[in-house]
Amino acid sequence: MKKVLMSVIMLFAFVFQASADFSGGISTGSDEDKFRPSMGRTVLGTVTSIDEKKGDINVMDEAKHYEITVHLKAEDRSKVKVGDRVKILTQPNTNVARTILPQKPLDQ
Repeated sequence: MKKVLMSVIMLFAFVFQASADFSGGISTGSDEDKFRPSMGRTVLGTVTSIDEKKGDINVMDEAKHYEITVHLKAEDRSKVKVGDRVKILTQPNTNVARTILPQKPLDQ
């Protein structure tokens, strides 16, 4: 009986470990850095350059420390200039800005 019970416990431990490895680990739901396709992504950073022809801006992401290119809608292009600190919410599964929110500079 002890061998059967121990075998069942070992089997459950193996299955639990295998399922955690397959899913990429156990998620607590608190990781804000995960990309959620249904919600789009959030970029907080400083505008480093603007391409007027394409309607794209490059933003230096404060959290990830690299530039991200975001496409702006025509009505949003006048809201930003180089050096502005902005928070951008993108549309799901794209780099098209859904919302641009001006932020206070870090030195204020």
